[in-house]
Amino acid sequence: MNLAELLSAPPKVHEWNPGNLTSSGLPEQTFKFMDEVLTPETRSVETGMGISTALFAMKGSKHTCVNPDAAEIERLKDYCSKNNISYQNMTFLPKRSDEVWFDLKDKTWDFVLVDGCHGFPIPFMDWYFLCMGLKVGGYVVIDDTPIVTGGMLKDFLLTESAWKLVEPFSPKTAVFKKVADFNMNNEWIRQPYVLAKTKELEDARKPLPMDFVSRAKRKLIRMLS
Repeated sequence: MNLAELLSAPPKVHEWNPGNLTSSGLPEQTFKFMDEVLTPETRSVETGMGISTALFAMKGSKHTCVNPDAAEIERLKDYCSKNNISYQNMTFLPKRSDEVWFDLKDKTWDFVLVDGCHGFPIPFMDWYFLCMGLKVGGYVVIDDTPIVTGGMLKDFLLTESAWKLVEPFSPKTAVFKKVADFNMNNEWIRQPYVLAKTKELEDARKPLPMDFVSRAKRKLIRMLS
């Protein structure tokens, strides 16, 4: 099976409406990018599942899928079996991502897909724990960026020099390449996005008795001295 065949007859794993199975996935351009970069040597992980999971299996990646719905996992396995797609390199974790963050944070990844729960703060935490082990040169895909949580994560990464936007591909999904080591625990004063947003809030609250950002800078200097 190739990508075109997969997209023309995708796995229907979700039962969002009783008795009605449906498929879900990323924009076609994103799937084409994944089809180009994924190999049997790729160590990948995703939160959520769908067409992307079948693509990871089709490419033979050493893949970990974190999805709490065991029935969806069985439907995906059944789809793969019927289409002669091996999932022997796949590890399925039928749990919420918050239940496995600490188990996965020390793993090494080449490719991370954040597409599980979109409620605050899950996308940020999925990114935080999974991208701790993302190699320099690896990729992270942020799906559903029109949702404020995905959009904020995208906007944050756009301001960080260690992350390069590969292509927006669509208004729905963003793919970033990790181009340098990145401190996942940096102080907010060193994060351009957080600093800029804080200054916006400060300006909206003026007048203040003391400049909040200047005060924070002095506190940081004292902490580091």
